[in-house]
Amino acid sequence: MKTDTFRPGLILLTLCTLLQAGTDKDGFSKSAMPQDDAAPWIGRVGLSYRAAFNVSADFSDLGGYASPNLPGAPGRIQGAPGTVVRSYDDGFIGIDESGNANGRTTYWGYDSDSQVSGNNVLMRNSGSPGTARSNDVDDEPLNGLELSYQQPLGRGRNLRWGLEGALNWMNLDFDDRRSLSGDIVTTTHAFALDGVLPPVAPPTYVGPVEGPGAPQLSDTAVNAGTSTQPGAAAITGSRSLEGNLYGMRVGPFLEYEITPRVSLDLAAGLVVGLIDSGFSHTDTTSLGGPGSQTVSADSSETEWLCGAYVRGQVNVKVYENISAFGGVEFNNLGTFDQRAGNAKAELDLNGAVILILGVGAAF
Repeated sequence: MKTDTFRPGLILLTLCTLLQAGTDKDGFSKSAMPQDDAAPWIGRVGLSYRAAFNVSADFSDLGGYASPNLPGAPGRIQGAPGTVVRSYDDGFIGIDESGNANGRTTYWGYDSDSQVSGNNVLMRNSGSPGTARSNDVDDEPLNGLELSYQQPLGRGRNLRWGLEGALNWMNLDFDDRRSLSGDIVTTTHAFALDGVLPPVAPPTYVGPVEGPGAPQLSDTAVNAGTSTQPGAAAITGSRSLEGNLYGMRVGPFLEYEITPRVSLDLAAGLVVGLIDSGFSHTDTTSLGGPGSQTVSADSSETEWLCGAYVRGQVNVKVYENISAFGGVEFNNLGTFDQRAGNAKAELDLNGAVILILGVGAAF
């Protein structure tokens, strides 16, 4: 009888011991509890260097030659005797002492008898519209710094998620000294000789205000056409866009622990930027015979931009709560335009690729 009673009691005591060993102090099975290998931390601060690529500037509406001449519109122009009422690259029309009686004048001039075409003298006026461009100017990489903070909000098996925010700065420096070309646009007016034998002009001819006897020329301008020589104007000079881009980004992040020392961060969110920039340019446009002109202008501007970012980052623990990290960020802040005089600078911040290298401290 004692033996039969003892055996069930021994079995019951053994089962109770095994169950107690397989549960925690709160009575839950250890084998059934989820395992969380991610070390707990309240927050993490990071300081990083940023190198931006795929950011460029375009400079447009460059050059330009505004002719100092006053050719006027087709037809007749009145004026006082002794005055020049039409001027060209290669000649002029003035008012003689008769007031250009019968629409003809002795007070006129031209540079070469090669301007005589049939019964007319041709006079030309040239200019350049100032539409040259210099595209895709870059000075990569653009350098900057960032201070970031991550606040975890939840944890799972090898996972941590939360919100992050950052303040950053980037230096903007775009310098362009390319030689460019512009168009030359030439307007030609014809003036009738009406059978008068034109004087030989080696190298120029200037008629007298006081006639009579001097060759007369019609003072009525007839439009003989406009021609364009693409790329015939030579443009030299420099253009510069310099300043600072201050940024702020905020969004959710997800961290996956690959090993106890290595983790992967993924994040996306909103980015806001403030540009404080200065734009200056000096361009000299040469047309050859008519001469050259230099145009300079500068301006400063501040503007807010808004966009989005996506970031991937690898963290490596190097000492207790200290980690080194590196990653890449795709940043889109749109475009920024600035004018100085007639010229325009356009900064393209669409699709910026930013390489990140820094250190972080968790606490």
